[in-house]
Amino acid sequence: MKNAIFSVYNKANIGVLAKFLISKGYNIITSGGTYNHLKKNTNDESSIKAVENITHQPEILGGRVKTLHPTIHGGLLADTSNSAHMDELATYEMQKIDITVVNLYPFERTLENTDDIDELIEQIDIGGHTLIRSTAKNFKSNIILHSPSQYNNFMINYDDIISSVDRRRELATSALHYITDYDISISNYFAGIDSSKNKQYLSLTKQFDFKYGLNPQQAPSAFWSVNDTDYRRKSIPFTVMNGNIGYINMLDAINGWNLVSEIEHTTGKIAAASLKHTSPAGVSIARDFTSAEQKVCNVSGEDHCNLSDCAKAYVLARNVDPKSSFGDFVAISGEVDITLALKLQKEISDGIVAASYTEDALRILKAKKNGNYVILQGDQFPLTYSETKIIGDFAMTQSNNDKLTTREVVENGLANDDTIPESNILDIQIANITLKYSQSNSVCLVKNGTLLGLGCGQQSRIDCVKLACNKALVVELRYKQGANLLDDFRPTVKKQDKINAVIKWIENDFSKSELNEWKSLFNTPPSLLDNKNIEFARYGMNNISLASDGFFPFHDNIDVAAKYGVKYIIQPGGSIKDEDVIKRCSEHRISMILSHIRQFYH
Repeated sequence: MKNAIFSVYNKANIGVLAKFLISKGYNIITSGGTYNHLKKNTNDESSIKAVENITHQPEILGGRVKTLHPTIHGGLLADTSNSAHMDELATYEMQKIDITVVNLYPFERTLENTDDIDELIEQIDIGGHTLIRSTAKNFKSNIILHSPSQYNNFMINYDDIISSVDRRRELATSALHYITDYDISISNYFAGIDSSKNKQYLSLTKQFDFKYGLNPQQAPSAFWSVNDTDYRRKSIPFTVMNGNIGYINMLDAINGWNLVSEIEHTTGKIAAASLKHTSPAGVSIARDFTSAEQKVCNVSGEDHCNLSDCAKAYVLARNVDPKSSFGDFVAISGEVDITLALKLQKEISDGIVAASYTEDALRILKAKKNGNYVILQGDQFPLTYSETKIIGDFAMTQSNNDKLTTREVVENGLANDDTIPESNILDIQIANITLKYSQSNSVCLVKNGTLLGLGCGQQSRIDCVKLACNKALVVELRYKQGANLLDDFRPTVKKQDKINAVIKWIENDFSKSELNEWKSLFNTPPSLLDNKNIEFARYGMNNISLASDGFFPFHDNIDVAAKYGVKYIIQPGGSIKDEDVIKRCSEHRISMILSHIRQFYH
């Protein structure tokens, strides 16, 4: 006779599996509640053997010891290709055990419901764990099943598994992963009791491969879930609806989704973002366009009326810095409909993450990039609650930056004024949230719910301020004066070439050959923009909100911001120069908010 041993906490479908094995000529060795369950569900008492009838040793210590016996583990560990092993089994009248069906006490589930250490200790499985290890070690002779999800496949492919060492090794590997994850949960629990927490274990489960890492030479590259167990399955943060997502795409998707989700969560406003290299090039909430924005964004009056809120937010975000947004990754906090999909259809973009999609929108987007456009659906916020970065042989950990820029943070943080208008509170919130997902150091300018300029990744804070302010000035000039150029382009000039030409005109930095190329784009080349017009535009900037991810060490940052129409500033504070900085804000009639929330991001 062939033998199988059953020792399971989760008894789902074991009756079906036991009947199948009995039909194949197996005796079933089992104990305790599993024994009673199988007798009831198989109606075949002659094939169901109690462990104590095999070992001639009763269960002891309240069930702590049932299967820990040489008769059981001799039967499991005997290598059928080793004649000495088989002779010993015969000498000691032990039976070979061919199949093990085991799952363990629910330590993780118990941990979710109690912190009683005595109760948790009783959920540390010993016998089942040892059955798995013994069977897995001897996979050349044995088969191990550790999950009800495996039973059906086993029964369908029984003959193949019986005859294939490779299939048995695959099952053994899965079982070893199972007990390793189990041990990690227990070890991390006890490490958590110890305040020193000097040991922590991570288990990585591959979800999918990236095409490569940051660069083509960095392969292989993959996306993994952390401490993903049979009990606590970790769903990936997005549903991949189309395309082959890359490493940088994932970084942009995580940052972008967190950014727009936090804006909507905090302000109640639909938000969109355009990401490039993990930092936002454009951010906006949904709102109506000005006449200048309609022209520059190529949105007619009728088109404007038909656009959904998500589409309006996206078009405004994309047009903050359209030169940088070329080839971007898009994030939308709401549903992508056909009006947004038709706008995206015309843009050069790598992918999108959004809360949901209509069928028409999906059909349009799936056709982008010859069917390779990355489409993700976000299903939770925030995406991360802690962060671990593994660098070579070392790792760094930190908890998530879960501080929210609520309106109370803004109102309670005023250092030199009494009130802030409602619309400006919203701008301040959007600016400070945007910094949270921008490479530090970073400074952000926002007006009317739309990003104007972001200076990020700079070593000096004043360089961040200058960069953000200059970008905001370019936006001002594009809408106020650059719009006049759009009617003069030759009909064959492409959209992105028009955008780049207008920005080149604003920057007014031509070599002789560049100037000739630029003039060739127009029917009648316009006059170059002079410094007088630039200064006039700068003087017209007003009511802008600025956020800084770290404190201002000197008031020179304030002096620069004041030249570009900044009226409200939010920063964490904490500098020894805070008093001097606040005083300089008052001199420029700028309201200063101390959030006491640093927003560094690396």
